[in-house]
Amino acid sequence: MNAEKAVAAYARRRMARGELLTWQFDADHHRATLYVPEGVPVSSFPKEIAGIAMRIRHLPRPVHSGLAG
Repeated sequence: MNAEKAVAAYARRRMARGELLTWQFDADHHRATLYVPEGVPVSSFPKEIAGIAMRIRHLPRPVHSGLAG
């Protein structure tokens, strides 16, 4: 499994548990950025996966007004 596939597999597992909102893989810089909801501890994520450095960024969960447009 190549590095991008390893990061994608990890990201899918965390997304399924609601611990990750989205992610971005940067092959040029050999890193991935994981965007996590507020309240999810950064320390629960690895610093690297398959040699790819992880950057963790908190994003607030979207708030839905309940209004149908």
